[in-house]
Amino acid sequence: MQKPQKISWRPDTQVQIGEFLADPASNEISASGKTTRLRPILMDVLLRLAADAGSAVNRETLLNDVWPRRMVNDEVLSRAIAELRTALGDDPKHPRYIETLPKIGYRLIASVESTAQSSDLLLAAGAIPASVPEAADAAPETSLTPAPPQSEVASAATSPPVPPARRPAADAREETLPTLTETVATTPDAATAQRVSLWKLIRLPLIGVAALALYGVYKTQPLSVSASRQIELERQISAAVPFATSPQTESNPRFAPDGKSVVFDRSSETTSEIVIQDIASGAQRAFSVANARVASPVFMPDGKRVAYWLRRTAPASGQPDCAIALRDLDRGTDTVLVDCQQRPQPVFDLSADGASLIYAALPRADYPLALMRRNLAARSIEQLTAPAPGEGHDAYPRISPDGKTVAFFRGTQSHVRLWTLALASKNARPGAAAGELPKPQPASALEGLSYGVAWLPRGGGLVAAADWLGFRALNAVSLTDGGARLLGARGARFPDAHSNGSLVFETATYRADLWLSSVDSAGTAANAARVLWPSTRYSNQPEFSPDGKRVVFASNRSGSDAIHLAALDGEPQRLPLSSDARYIQPHWSADGNEVFAVRIAVTDGKPAAQHAVRIRLGGGEAIELTHLGSKVNNAVPLANGRDVLYGELAEHAMRLYRAPIAGGTPERLPLPLVASFAAVGNDLVFTQPQLTGATRCKLDTMACTPVKVELDDSLRFDWTLSPGAIWFTGRDGNKRVLARLDLDSGQRRNIDLAPSAAGTNIAISRDGQSIVVAREAPAVVDLMIAKPQP
Repeated sequence: MQKPQKISWRPDTQVQIGEFLADPASNEISASGKTTRLRPILMDVLLRLAADAGSAVNRETLLNDVWPRRMVNDEVLSRAIAELRTALGDDPKHPRYIETLPKIGYRLIASVESTAQSSDLLLAAGAIPASVPEAADAAPETSLTPAPPQSEVASAATSPPVPPARRPAADAREETLPTLTETVATTPDAATAQRVSLWKLIRLPLIGVAALALYGVYKTQPLSVSASRQIELERQISAAVPFATSPQTESNPRFAPDGKSVVFDRSSETTSEIVIQDIASGAQRAFSVANARVASPVFMPDGKRVAYWLRRTAPASGQPDCAIALRDLDRGTDTVLVDCQQRPQPVFDLSADGASLIYAALPRADYPLALMRRNLAARSIEQLTAPAPGEGHDAYPRISPDGKTVAFFRGTQSHVRLWTLALASKNARPGAAAGELPKPQPASALEGLSYGVAWLPRGGGLVAAADWLGFRALNAVSLTDGGARLLGARGARFPDAHSNGSLVFETATYRADLWLSSVDSAGTAANAARVLWPSTRYSNQPEFSPDGKRVVFASNRSGSDAIHLAALDGEPQRLPLSSDARYIQPHWSADGNEVFAVRIAVTDGKPAAQHAVRIRLGGGEAIELTHLGSKVNNAVPLANGRDVLYGELAEHAMRLYRAPIAGGTPERLPLPLVASFAAVGNDLVFTQPQLTGATRCKLDTMACTPVKVELDDSLRFDWTLSPGAIWFTGRDGNKRVLARLDLDSGQRRNIDLAPSAAGTNIAISRDGQSIVVAREAPAVVDLMIAKPQP
């Protein structure tokens, strides 16, 4: 049997903690002749706190170190601390051992000494009794042994969620909703032009720091299901085990009708296939389509056919470029259910009787994605929803087991909510006019980055993968009151539930780093790009200081969305701001002595308050600009040092205002709703929802002219402004590049340094010579299965 890897913080020898002697080998603590046997997980918590005795250990660190890859939620840790305190005889109000640090974590305040004394000496000293009574565990283990580490995916920088801002719209993001099929062509960067990982086709772009392990205060609302059912689900998810963990990307798992197998898509740089894996034996069978990427498989009720989405990389004559197709598993033949005419999106659903297919598509080129229903028998198509421009796309539909309701997400970027729609014929709604579509209803007031939804069995409501309550995870949603409860499974996406109670889902980890280079007069990278301040988390939203010597950026490297600052040759420092909020969208003041940002309250009330703050560097507190209101999505200080230009949230866009920094009445600019904006000197450039291109305005006269640039909603944050130029993510043939467009001459040059992270991912120094881009590493994705616990 292979010896398990040594855990650095778990000692081999006994440890004296206060008056207790802790023995890691037997999971026992002893004091005054009395011995108590702890559950192994409680000993791990105690020893992890002891490893940093006297120092704060935040909750996220404890969860990551003690429960690696077990996908547990914060309540599991809270219960473990409470049980450990009982064993130690500790009072949380007057602690002698474990001190609670609100909104941070815990600290072991008792003295800690390692000891190598023999058991004989300990026995003589009375620390261990001659006879140790057997003690039953206080409660059964709810987490299983973690699987071996997944193989590393090798690549330093390649081209969605979440994750994560209320990321301008930092996941966390983990990343328009959903990605249009055209974005397949813009996914790879210069180094990996042929690499199109399917998880990028179906994920939500992470429009801020990322939808990753964001820490905060996680409050929940009551569910209509019983408390015992909630606990069952939490225990079930905490005991999830890896189901498929190959080095390739495995996504979109769905159960077979009989619950005995799971179908999913698996892809790499050069391969793409649909895999069916038996749950009991692990045996697999797979199929692929020549010259095509495939994704989002769903079983037909007979279990003999699988519907799936495809996009051809080299379509032959008469073949659709993209489609939803149906594979007969026995015959190996395919039938096209929906072709490319309406650009059907990945992640669709079939009714339980196999009679209809619901998918997201473009009913009109200038409108958001809507839900469409295809009657497979009659071969007819009807439009189910019609979101207006500015409301965002409809995506990720899931039909209830009884076929009466469809759940789906509506919104853009991280402003996405869960909706439901009663499935009925047109005009079925009382009082509906002729031709009027059924009216969907919001299922919850919560919004954020969202990654799929499934119906729980036995009328248990919905389970949604979203970052609503602080980080990307599974949340139970009540259809009675719209309340949500965090279930666990950090990093989860695209869940599926079977009637037997089993759950299957993805767990994905994102990482993005900042890369620095310079540009020569010919517009090419003058030196090899190098990574600045690498971490295992997500960093983006960079901006150079006015003198070009420092960079401010957003990152969740410290556990939550926060602002960091660093000199180009130094180490980053987190700005000392309150831990009960998230901070995004940093911008330098004109003199370089302050940073402006958006502060987002961590709360279960959505949408959360978003305030602009100014932060005096050198330890100053964040001063809230209350006169700008509580819906600020971005605040840019202007070059005059007196005013700030800010965007106020309006549905899924922004109204632009100008206001004095020191206080006063904001002035609404005479402009339409904008999707994104930037201001440098006297130039204001903005994009609009649903439109391609940009507009340039002079701030002193508000005279505006169009800018012909390839920016649309899918590239909403993939650009920035420097004096006289706009820099954006573009293409040079099949290669993704960083492009510079001169705003006066219209001259364009391409630079072989493509950004690939989500959210704002480009920074240019004022002289236009230094560049920082955020580049995303390949996501690490596993499939997890969670069976009902006895």
